[in-house]
Amino acid sequence: MDSLLIQHSSLVRRLRRENSNVTVAEIKLYFDNIVSYIKNLNFNNKKNDALDILTIISDDFAAINTLQLFDHPALINHPIFIYIGRTLEMLLVKMNHSKSIPTTKYEEDCCYSISYLIAQLCLYRNETIKLFYGSISDEIFPVTDKINIRDESINENSRKSNPIAEKPNLKVTGLPPDAPIARPIEEKENDITKIPHRKTFSAQLVPVTSAVEFQSEVSLIPSTDFPSKTYQEIILTNSLLNKLIRTIEDLSQSEYSPYHIKYKIIDRLVRLCSKMKIVDRLLDPIVKCLRSKLYRQVFITIESEQLRLNPKQLFFIYQCTQFIIQHEFQRQEQIPHLLCQAMIDVTKPIVENILPIAGEFDATYFNDRGIALYALSCHLELLNHLSLTSSGRRYFVQSNIIDQMKNILHDETLLENAVGNEELFHADVAVIVYTLMLLCNLAYEKQMFSILKKQNLKSVYSKLESAKDSTIQLACQTLSIILSQDQINEENEPMKLRKMCAEYLEKNIIESKQKTKLGVVKDREERDTHVKLRFLNDTFLKTLSEEIENLATTDHSSNKLKYKNIGRNVRVVSLQETSEVESLLDPILKCLNSNFYLKVFENIELSQTKPKCGAISNNRSLAAKHLFFMRECPEFLFRHDYKRRKETADTLGRIMLEHTEIIFEQHLSILIGDEGENILN
Repeated sequence: MDSLLIQHSSLVRRLRRENSNVTVAEIKLYFDNIVSYIKNLNFNNKKNDALDILTIISDDFAAINTLQLFDHPALINHPIFIYIGRTLEMLLVKMNHSKSIPTTKYEEDCCYSISYLIAQLCLYRNETIKLFYGSISDEIFPVTDKINIRDESINENSRKSNPIAEKPNLKVTGLPPDAPIARPIEEKENDITKIPHRKTFSAQLVPVTSAVEFQSEVSLIPSTDFPSKTYQEIILTNSLLNKLIRTIEDLSQSEYSPYHIKYKIIDRLVRLCSKMKIVDRLLDPIVKCLRSKLYRQVFITIESEQLRLNPKQLFFIYQCTQFIIQHEFQRQEQIPHLLCQAMIDVTKPIVENILPIAGEFDATYFNDRGIALYALSCHLELLNHLSLTSSGRRYFVQSNIIDQMKNILHDETLLENAVGNEELFHADVAVIVYTLMLLCNLAYEKQMFSILKKQNLKSVYSKLESAKDSTIQLACQTLSIILSQDQINEENEPMKLRKMCAEYLEKNIIESKQKTKLGVVKDREERDTHVKLRFLNDTFLKTLSEEIENLATTDHSSNKLKYKNIGRNVRVVSLQETSEVESLLDPILKCLNSNFYLKVFENIELSQTKPKCGAISNNRSLAAKHLFFMRECPEFLFRHDYKRRKETADTLGRIMLEHTEIIFEQHLSILIGDEGENILN
């Protein structure tokens, strides 16, 4: 295996060069050696060199910037890719029985790496990428030419008639009229014989290694000798898709830790199939995931300290919902019957879990719950998709979905945040837009139309009129017009509304690109000023400063909510301008200089959040106190460029180095223990 690794290292180094001279025949020879090695390998329970070598080549080849060589039929039809595909099948089968037959670390790593390589190979297209400033020309022009010779879009006649070109070029003014034309740069080969005073080493210093033979000259391989196939045809076989279907079904039935590698692998393979239009076969297992109890549980397990969705939440909340939204299936008419009732039933607990009770939290709550609101917007987008057809809207008629949408629209803090934000894909904006559009779709049914006309939504309209986001204004105006009519208008058919909204967005996106930079900066400054006035004032900052300083001097381990609330406020204000929050620098530094910062490493504690509705959370986050000292305080410093940065670095840097030495000498065993290992992973 050592000789293979040496050959692999040399080949990868050459492939990564800007002007690589690696040939198809060299790669084929390397693949032949790997296949021969795997065939003659003796099985060992404690060590599996075959999986190791497949992991290495998958990681390195998938990370290479260009894959033109791999588009050759001689490589596409090479047996190594059959080995890779069958290995992935075997590992997927074993992962489906991981509770009875545990998978090893190197098996999980191999499965992850192979899935990445397969995605790269199947999605690769051997097309020339054009540069944004013009395509490259091979034509050679005189060095005195002043026009950009790289841009073929320039007319040849304009080069001669342009008065600018007739002016002397200051860089070449000293050249005589008969100056030679530019010559292409010749590639230089390093000749070791021309290097003076070559250094010699003693033979004792040179390790003895097994010789590795490489072919100096490799003949070209004609592509006509191989069948015309694609990586998709060779790797994504019926057998592999059947294993993938079974694995997705297993995710809908079995509970795994939120960061289990299985979610990452299946998420990647589902995205691959989605882009390759292999969707009909995966419809049933994806529907099972959405109908399972795990779909509801992943919303409940979203914590306020989360900065992003974990792999489990990302698969259920985003990947599964988008799979249904983005594609037209052969059994499209069955989807409402399969999903509508299940999605409507889970809407109420999802909304109640994400949106707080009125008055329970302050305005900064929503700034700290952006990821939860994003998850809610994904669910609402799926409800919108299901309400586009009459068969789907019938399920909504028999539910109390309107009450849930009213709860969203009457949340004053959410409305206020959405109105003040003009980013289309911001969580607050998306939740309001999808809620309004869902009501527009439901209003096409007579019974829902009558119910909606009786609702008092004037206060909602008045608040949304001043929304900075044009999508909110469009949705609000559309719903207002629909409900102001005496009867249902055919022009308000959901499919037509969807098309109108898409055209409106496309038009506005094009127009927004034509705005001047000055206008964009002005709008952003006005928006930022508005945010500062709403959330920041002298009283708020003074109170927060005193609370932070108190945590630096007093232990409040019994009051975990105190650390959580202060940490949330620090995270929110750290997003503001440095000049507005610089008064918090000293209290933050006191926390980092205090003994409490070092003590949190002595005993790693996890949050004691009680699971809701039977939800299982194997990978819990750090306790609130640990998050405050380990994450919030350092992040506050990272986000800003303070005037006192050098002073801070001199004093705090020395203390942090001392803390680092103590942490590694005394507390490293704690950090890499069972609980610490889960956190670090």
